[in-house]
Amino acid sequence: MTKLQCEDLIKKYEYLHMKTYKGKEISAMFTVPINHSHLQEILYLGSNNKSVDHILNKYDDFDVVIIYDYDRYLETGIATKDSLVSVLPDILDAK
Repeated sequence: MTKLQCEDLIKKYEYLHMKTYKGKEISAMFTVPINHSHLQEILYLGSNNKSVDHILNKYDDFDVVIIYDYDRYLETGIATKDSLVSVLPDILDAK
């Protein structure tokens, strides 16, 4: 996916923010490289409203990552995540 496609997907499904999926609260969605590299750095910068373009500009293919229980991530540094594309059918079916 391109960065633009990821941004469009995040906008389209932003209503899922704060919804629960399999007992976990969907707290945030981020565009990340397809291999989910630099995730910790992207989360840190995103949580501080800093640009991640210098990271993303090194890549051509991207994914949207759902972060669950973001407050827990901030406390522990451990991110519980899924690819939005991989879980989206289940999330929509659960509604």
